[in-house]
Amino acid sequence: MKKLTITFVLNFLIVSLLSFNVQALPLVFFGEDINVYPGNQVPRIEQFANSVNAQSDFLSHLQGVRVEDFESFTEKSSDPLNVDFGNSGTATLTGGSGIWRITDNTATNSGVFPTSGVNTFVVLSSSGTFSLEFDTAQSAFGFFATDLEEVPAILSFETSYGKITTLNIPYTKPSNSGSVLFFGVIDTENPFTKVTFNGNHSWEGFGFDDFTIGTENQVVNSTPEPSTLLLVGLGLIGLIKFRKKSAL
Repeated sequence: MKKLTITFVLNFLIVSLLSFNVQALPLVFFGEDINVYPGNQVPRIEQFANSVNAQSDFLSHLQGVRVEDFESFTEKSSDPLNVDFGNSGTATLTGGSGIWRITDNTATNSGVFPTSGVNTFVVLSSSGTFSLEFDTAQSAFGFFATDLEEVPAILSFETSYGKITTLNIPYTKPSNSGSVLFFGVIDTENPFTKVTFNGNHSWEGFGFDDFTIGTENQVVNSTPEPSTLLLVGLGLIGLIKFRKKSAL
């Protein structure tokens, strides 16, 4: 009877492990660099290494995506903006105040700056929000943001069947304007068709650059491999056999 019981437990364990449906938790990527823009020269990439490293980590989980740097848009372009993300699909960008061109010669003390090239997408206090609506469900969204300060910054993700989830961007309130961060999310369990940023405030403005999206098929390394679960099961079986032999 004891042998039959042990055999049953082992078989049950193997079947359970092989049929286990792994639920991937949302992956969040975040890095920030405080007070890097004094207002007289646009910061160089080496000045916001924490944010760049977070972007690199985010991109390492994706394949076949393109980064939208807004360089193909003309200055002062405003909503709706049609954004082509290549193999990831297209999006309609609404809200905000449009595209700003910022160089060393036109630098200001606004705290907003591009993280690549000379163009950046700006949201002023008159709206405080923007939305991206996708033609294809997405599982990844990442971006740089500049000059977030004083207000809660919230991202809302809406699925095709109406489910809405929200995430707070956990930035540090800077002592001066001109900080930068990267924030990215990968969620293969809840692909979304719309994402909305809300940072409404009576006087604040924000800059956004280098948007990246990715479909579920473009996400890599987001969940444990099934082979890992099998190895865990084999390890438990070996442990049981070892204990049984020791007891003899």
